[in-house]
Amino acid sequence: MEATRPRLTLIENGTGFYIKLNSKLILCPSKASEKRLKNITFQIEPMNWQKRRVEKVAPPQPLSAEVMGFEFVREAKCDVFVKYDDGQTRQLKGRVIYNEIKDCWRVSAIANGGWSVYINVHEDTA
Repeated sequence: MEATRPRLTLIENGTGFYIKLNSKLILCPSKASEKRLKNITFQIEPMNWQKRRVEKVAPPQPLSAEVMGFEFVREAKCDVFVKYDDGQTRQLKGRVIYNEIKDCWRVSAIANGGWSVYINVHEDTA
């Protein structure tokens, strides 16, 4: 009985290349994408998933976020420190998301207690 070998396919794009291992895409960043890490800013996107619920007390809103360990790799893990308008700073666990349709990177972070934040990654072209 022969062992099955994984099927590898290389797909190049502007940020590096993808290795297609069976049906899973893995992004391998190029040297150019390492330079991109120096020219990025993060912007918090408002989330309102409680549209139909009436809250007696408004939950704290995020004011700023700092992303530690960000890299242009799909599903990469990172730590996100979020400062809220109630004065608290909370540490959330984040993951990097790449949207192929909009060609943009985002970080989705969550922690116990229902704390979550969605962050758009913007590249500074200067």
